[in-house]
Amino acid sequence: MNSKKKTTCKLNTDLEEDGATRLQPIQEPPLKDPQMDKVGVILVNLGTPDRADFWSVRRYLKEFLSDRRVVDVNPLVWKVILNLFILTFRPFKTAAVYKSVWRQDTDESPIRYYTRRQAEKLSAKFSEKFRTQNIKIDWAMRYGNPSIDKVLQRL
Repeated sequence: MNSKKKTTCKLNTDLEEDGATRLQPIQEPPLKDPQMDKVGVILVNLGTPDRADFWSVRRYLKEFLSDRRVVDVNPLVWKVILNLFILTFRPFKTAAVYKSVWRQDTDESPIRYYTRRQAEKLSAKFSEKFRTQNIKIDWAMRYGNPSIDKVLQRL
């Protein structure tokens, strides 16, 4: 993390005159790969559409509701229900709800705004406290953008 070398303690087998044992610090060899000194933290939230319009909400709902861990129904039956009914009508209603809470100042949903701000503030705190650039903090969404895969590639 910083320029100080990491040390560990080794038990010295020699006894002091008073019979006590003594711990001696030893230097660990430096890591061969300097990239190994870096730490990445990703704050992950459930997800949100990119915009509060029909197509963005539809894309988000399709990704979210296609996950078998979210909806535990026969996949063939669910695919028909999802594509014929839910993704035809639900995006209108859901987009209206998103529009009512959408942040106009940053043009993003509240969940995206607060997740991004948490990552920014946490990154600033870590930089201030540890005075290092080796801790990279970012954020991702399980469903929607930025995806966890894209953020991992970026880190």
